[in-house]
Amino acid sequence: MSRSPPEPFPVPHATLPFWRTDLHELDSHQSTSDLPQSCDVLIVGSGLSGASIAYHVLDNNSSPPSIVILEARQACSGATGRNGGHVKPDLYYRVPQYARMYGKQAAAEMAVFEMSHVQAIKDLVEKEKIDCDFVLTRAYDVILDPELAEKTKREFDQLVEETFPTVKDVWYAPAAAARTLTGVKDAQCAFSFTVGSLWPYKLVTHLLSLAVKRGVNLQTHTPVTSVSDTQDADGYWLVSTPRGVVKAKKVIFATNGYTAGILPEFREKIIPVRGMCSRIAVPEGKEAPSLPSSYSVRHNAKGADYQITRPDGSIIVGGGRPAYWHKENEWYNNFDDSKMIQPAVTYFDGLMQRTYRGWEHSDASVDKVWTGILGYTNDLMPYVGAVPSKDGQFVCAGFNGHGMPAILLTAKGIAKMVLEDCTFEETVLLGARVVLANDFISVLTWDEEHHRLAIIHDETAVPKHTNTSGVDHIALKFASAKDLAQVYRHAKEADITPKVCLNHGVTTILYYTDPDGNKIEAHIEAYSDPDDVQRHMKAIDPTNIRAVRFDPEDLLRRVEAGEDDESLRRAGLLGPQPASIGSSTAEVAAGG
Repeated sequence: MSRSPPEPFPVPHATLPFWRTDLHELDSHQSTSDLPQSCDVLIVGSGLSGASIAYHVLDNNSSPPSIVILEARQACSGATGRNGGHVKPDLYYRVPQYARMYGKQAAAEMAVFEMSHVQAIKDLVEKEKIDCDFVLTRAYDVILDPELAEKTKREFDQLVEETFPTVKDVWYAPAAAARTLTGVKDAQCAFSFTVGSLWPYKLVTHLLSLAVKRGVNLQTHTPVTSVSDTQDADGYWLVSTPRGVVKAKKVIFATNGYTAGILPEFREKIIPVRGMCSRIAVPEGKEAPSLPSSYSVRHNAKGADYQITRPDGSIIVGGGRPAYWHKENEWYNNFDDSKMIQPAVTYFDGLMQRTYRGWEHSDASVDKVWTGILGYTNDLMPYVGAVPSKDGQFVCAGFNGHGMPAILLTAKGIAKMVLEDCTFEETVLLGARVVLANDFISVLTWDEEHHRLAIIHDETAVPKHTNTSGVDHIALKFASAKDLAQVYRHAKEADITPKVCLNHGVTTILYYTDPDGNKIEAHIEAYSDPDDVQRHMKAIDPTNIRAVRFDPEDLLRRVEAGEDDESLRRAGLLGPQPASIGSSTAEVAAGG
């Protein structure tokens, strides 16, 4: 009689990854000696998902909820602290598979979403001044198998023919060029595109430090053993740990491969998978050709080694599946990262010499090998959103070993759900609520109205010409400068930037234009009293309407710094400004 495997929980004495050789002061932090009795939001897990959710809940929030983060082991000791250091979106390779599974539109949305994470993480690192060795670079996906190379090139050409949005950043190199560019000896072809690399542990612990400074109670070495089946009479979930019980209005499971350990309904949905990674270094006094890019070397359709070059010249390499794929018990449904994958223990020895020209006499050797637990799902998609039939519980897990180009902005959606009690589908640009959505029509609203905007798919419609008579633009009014700055920031994260930004005196406006020439303005008003608005409007010279151009980045910086309306007025961002400054009537019309 076969026995079911035990529930996945983090094990003690995990292998030591390179990323955890320079520990943060919060690594074993406990904000209070005793657990708090209750909180508004409890996050289980302190990896990139948990830290990002906390960051987004707190970001630009003057009245944040009380937050507790519970971590079974040390801070960021799970998958994020054990990965390969990539921020590598999939812009082409699995896109055809996703298109077959979910349709071309969904595949495009997924690829664009992943692509946006490279810039989003870069912006976050710069905004918060995070010292995590972030590098913006190019990836080389190198394919060694001739049949796989031919198939991938054929599918890539089809994406190019269909003008798939993300392949604009991808360029292809055939065998000879691939070997020259990458140094990979047996390369059959290569694909290159923009990626990032970083020290993931340092990124996450910096976000955790920001959260703790904002009042978040971080409790490491506090594993969650269970959560009550129902809420108590006051609407709290009871979260049990060996150190006591915490009551929480909302619980977020950022637990990836360990999710089924406390949410049994995910037992067959998110499977723990053990992976392996290493650090390889060239001894002092020895030389090897520079490998400044990020690499994936695909042996076949089932396995690839992935690597980045660290600023210190060492190489982080993960993978090794050719050595252990056939030993399923070593990796599938295995959550023990205290042990190595035995068939792969020596796999990384000599890997650089075997793979790259010029490395044969480098004496490059492995100085650290570790394992980590990933969360894989049966449909290749993560589980994000509300836990079914458990009001106030949310999950952000199951990223299939591909979380770095997906988690940061996914966590932003979860944070919005938690703060605004909306569904994941409602976490869209401008805070709209989706009333109805199908292949024919999407209906949106921002308030109590049954709808404010309807978008219809009409195959007979033709592109409109610029300056066509009719509706010129749609205006969306926001309550404060903070809200307007948020619109700008959220749109920018989606690679949407305003055509022009103008202070009209009575309103401060961001003007946007879509690819079809349709225009939308997002604005705030300078006056709260309608009589003041009327007086301002009557004083305008209709033959010489003036407006002051402004930099939206300036608005965002000032709002995030906490400047009040009076300071924004002095900066030319709000209210009437000197008539000698600004744009002409024609420029104003063109902008709006």
